[in-house]
Amino acid sequence: MTASTVDVSVDPDGTLVIHPYGTLDAEDALGLSRTLVRAIRHTRPARLVLDLADVRRLDPINLGALAAACRLGDDHQVTVLIDHPPRALADRLTAAGVPRERLLHVGCRGPERIGDHSTMTTIRERCGGDLDDCVAALRAVHEADGYPLNWPADPRGWLTPPGLLTAWVAVGAGATIGGHVAVERRDSGDIEVCRLFVVPAARRGSVGRSLLDRVREWAAAQGHPLTLVVTDQKRSAAVAFYEATGWRYEGTTDADWTGPLGEPVRLRHYRG
Repeated sequence: MTASTVDVSVDPDGTLVIHPYGTLDAEDALGLSRTLVRAIRHTRPARLVLDLADVRRLDPINLGALAAACRLGDDHQVTVLIDHPPRALADRLTAAGVPRERLLHVGCRGPERIGDHSTMTTIRERCGGDLDDCVAALRAVHEADGYPLNWPADPRGWLTPPGLLTAWVAVGAGATIGGHVAVERRDSGDIEVCRLFVVPAARRGSVGRSLLDRVREWAAAQGHPLTLVVTDQKRSAAVAFYEATGWRYEGTTDADWTGPLGEPVRLRHYRG
């Protein structure tokens, strides 16, 4: 392995992260194996994460090296985890003897990282195991800002609307959820950005803008125009944010639901 094909870093909690890039063929196997063995036997972190988010292809020899690293880690009290394996690769790793619980974010798209390493936030696709942490983050936002206007009886269900197409989370140090966004297909056929929020502690770090950028990338690749709806409130930070990030105001309508005190609610419609 060379500096151009692998990145080695240490997270704030001491986790050693080995992040290879590109295609790992037989000629890379010795370098990858040496990197893993050196990390486990000499560095000996409590936890080692091999992040496959940017690996396009992994040949059988390198797959065997990953399975062997998990066994070697057990011998040296180092927990080896494999992050972002594609589903087919996860099945091959399991068949090679890697316990399924060692595989993280199976089938999720690779992350986008924001900030320097000490304050790094990762934007990645939401997985099923994120929902409880997303609900906790949503509660913090609701208590700070009153979003959503009415706290849902089933917050997990609210984060997973019937027309959900996909969702992303912003993950900070310690694997904490700092932000969330989703897109859903409405009955009208519109593809709508929804459930966007950033916890107070993660603001001023461009998290909200980065989440929207990821949505726009996805929409462009799919060929989908985007819409969004926001409650019409005076001095609304959300309205200011959307208009500052290029969303085009198209009009205001009455909501078919009311606020927490039974008051009527007006909705501003945007197109991006």
